[in-house]
Amino acid sequence: MKKLFTALLFVFVAVFNLIAEEPEWFAGKLPEKITNKAKKEIATSAALHGKTVALYFSASWCPPCRGFTPQLINFYKKVKDKNFEIIFVSSDKNEQEMLKYFKKMPWLAIPFKDPARARLKSQFKVNGIPTLIVLGHDGKVISSNARWDVVMLGEKALTAWQSEDYKPKTYADYQKENKSKDKAVKKSKKSKKSKKSKKSKK
Repeated sequence: MKKLFTALLFVFVAVFNLIAEEPEWFAGKLPEKITNKAKKEIATSAALHGKTVALYFSASWCPPCRGFTPQLINFYKKVKDKNFEIIFVSSDKNEQEMLKYFKKMPWLAIPFKDPARARLKSQFKVNGIPTLIVLGHDGKVISSNARWDVVMLGEKALTAWQSEDYKPKTYADYQKENKSKDKAVKKSKKSKKSKKSKKSKK
């Protein structure tokens, strides 16, 4: 009798956990299927489950986008196996242009005709491109301006995004950091020169 009760309790707990389990963050926000680089549709849940996800808002007609995309590709190739994925959200004028541009990209994309493209732009208030928005595995925004993390930090950007103490930075923030580093380096060089000159005088 005890064994039967234990078995029934186990089944009840398992079913309860299954029912109580919250849906993935992208349910209802992204299409159930997204496109891979081979133009084949794959299940969104299988592609994004438990991953840090970057939404890449870009277009082939945009010169800054064409400049940033190769940098993002190099970054992606180095970190793609570290629980990370990128989704291209196109702002191209037609599907042909979008697919031609997408051929260069090794990640995933929202199908051109899917209304999720416009919905995501509105939801994340994307006013200009290129824009890279990084979301945690729970769907919370980690950075709404992650482009400069990729440019300035390279593959270390992913480590920064997945860190609990990460703080989003703008291009201006990185410029200030670089200026302070340059000043510190110059100061260090001056002190070394002065030490050498003092030794030579002795």
